Amino acid sequence: MNRPATAESPAVQSESAEELYEHAPCGFLSTQADGTLVRVNQTLVDWTGYSREVLLGGNLRDLLPTSAQLFYETHYAPLLRLQGFVREVALDLRCRNGTLLPVLISSTQQRHADGRLGTIRTIIFDATERRMYERELLAARRRAERLAAVVEASADAIIVTSPDLVVQTWNHGAEQLFGYPAAEAIGRSIRELIVPAQGWEETQRALELLRSGQQVQLETQRVHRDGSRIEVSLGLTPHVEPPGELVSISAIIRDITAWRRLEAQLRRTEQLQALAALAGGVAHQVNNQMAVVLGFGDFVLRALGPEHPQADDVKRMVAAAAKSAETSRQLLAFSRQLPIAREEVRLSELVDSLIPALSGLLTSGHQLLVRHSGAAGAVSVDPIQIEQILVQLIKNARDAMEGVGRLTVSTEQVRLTETDAAAHPEDEVIPGEYVLLSVADTGRGMDQTTLGRLFEPFFTTKEVGQGTGLGLPMVHGLVKQHGGQLWAESEPDRGTTVRVYLPAESSRTARP
Repeated sequence: MNRPATAESPAVQSESAEELYEHAPCGFLSTQADGTLVRVNQTLVDWTGYSREVLLGGNLRDLLPTSAQLFYETHYAPLLRLQGFVREVALDLRCRNGTLLPVLISSTQQRHADGRLGTIRTIIFDATERRMYERELLAARRRAERLAAVVEASADAIIVTSPDLVVQTWNHGAEQLFGYPAAEAIGRSIRELIVPAQGWEETQRALELLRSGQQVQLETQRVHRDGSRIEVSLGLTPHVEPPGELVSISAIIRDITAWRRLEAQLRRTEQLQALAALAGGVAHQVNNQMAVVLGFGDFVLRALGPEHPQADDVKRMVAAAAKSAETSRQLLAFSRQLPIAREEVRLSELVDSLIPALSGLLTSGHQLLVRHSGAAGAVSVDPIQIEQILVQLIKNARDAMEGVGRLTVSTEQVRLTETDAAAHPEDEVIPGEYVLLSVADTGRGMDQTTLGRLFEPFFTTKEVGQGTGLGLPMVHGLVKQHGGQLWAESEPDRGTTVRVYLPAESSRTARP
């Protein structure tokens, strides 16, 4: 009775080993010590497209493109001879159809007891997918590096926090906006860094929306390291991973303080324009009525004679009407509705001619200085209205200087640039040549809130009965009606400088 075999016969084992060698999922080849191919498996034949007969007797070097052949001669072969092995060298095999097959090659070389080099056995792996993955990984890394560079260079603050609002990343824009270096901000809660106390409830409401997967966009306030408040536009994006867990929050924060200020300025300009239109209409009506009162009042005075008991009453009536007419004229000037009789004059000469009258407006403790810088060009203006502007500015400067003080009137030719226009967007500045008339005093000055309302009609810092609040609005209207600009600078206890820019005649003629 024959017993069943418990092991494969040597022939079967040999057949199985040969099958594994020929059709393994990798290429096998053997070469002599000089590199001549003496054996290759079917897998390598299939990959390259060459017949076994073509491959045998050749050299591994022959399967490489020119650039790889140089590497083979200078690096691969010497290293193999030196240490007896080479591990996972990335190369390309040139296939019969002209395509390149990315591979990883590992080789070992036998060495006989007497030191002679023997057979080289090489295993080759198809690295097509690996090479593709490496390229994708490299591309992703480059994209990430570019994105990181963009984030770091952004003028906006870009911050990433954990779900509990602890800072994880803090770019250069955040350093500039909030004053904290990244090393100091990372690891701390934004609550202690930049959220004002009264803004924490708003932040918690935003966090609830983020946890539900919603983006949040709002305008709010944040706090600088020095304690100052910053108006910001805030965009928050949640980053959620399956199964819906919030893992981080990214914030893009933009400083809109300047925009808010500009909006307020534009809103104020629109309000002034509407008020000017209303004031102009009212002033016309009042002026017409006061003309009647003044005309008939003068007629009645002449009829009554100076000795009549009611003559003084009529005089007071006429004086009140004249004052009302002056107020209506100031309103017309503010609304830019006074007629202009233009003449070509030099401001320096006009100012010099008015020095006696201007000096008469000051007290004994006040010093008047007049300075002209260079040869300023001519301007096309109404000399009477320019005189009114000067007189009003001198009066205001005088009232701001208690006791003693110095008042300086100066003229010079200047150029307003695109930068000046950008700094005063509400004034619609036309860049070009201007003649500057400045009135500077050493008086008590004013804060920025008061300075911001300086040209509003009926706004005054004087006591009741000492000012109507129409003098500087009248100046503003006259300057604008001449196509000029009126700007003021002041600080408490540092005096005030009012600058009137009137278009130089050369610049006016050059404009379309």
